[in-house]
Amino acid sequence: MTALRPIVATALSRLTSAILGALIFLTPSSPAQSQGAACFSSSATFETRIEACTESLKDTSLQPGIRALVFFARASAFNELSETERALADLNSGLALSPGDTPALLARAHMKEVRGDISGAEADVTAALTVDAKLGEAYVQRAAIRF
Repeated sequence: MTALRPIVATALSRLTSAILGALIFLTPSSPAQSQGAACFSSSATFETRIEACTESLKDTSLQPGIRALVFFARASAFNELSETERALADLNSGLALSPGDTPALLARAHMKEVRGDISGAEADVTAALTVDAKLGEAYVQRAAIRF
């Protein structure tokens, strides 16, 4: 399952700019904002990131797009700890809030492929291509799934 780590890590790195921008919109008194730094910190341990993201998700005032980014960040940390079921659950939760997030769709597609859910993996790649038809890595991933 270690092959999943780079896929989710890539998805997280692509979201970093969006995450930092989204956190600006949180109110200063928001618990999510104080936890946000650790949730998205590459220098924090994976366990610390998971705990911080979990605390951030308790904030009911988080906008859906920001909540999705927190789920994606926690999915990345779970994946790094080889907790793929929990990572997949967080990707599912994040994608329910932000269904057009192509890095998350491709990360989930890879997880589904490794688990043997080929039709689910292809559906996620197709969804990513529906959002961005010029997404070269999605075509490469679809070819890998099919062969």
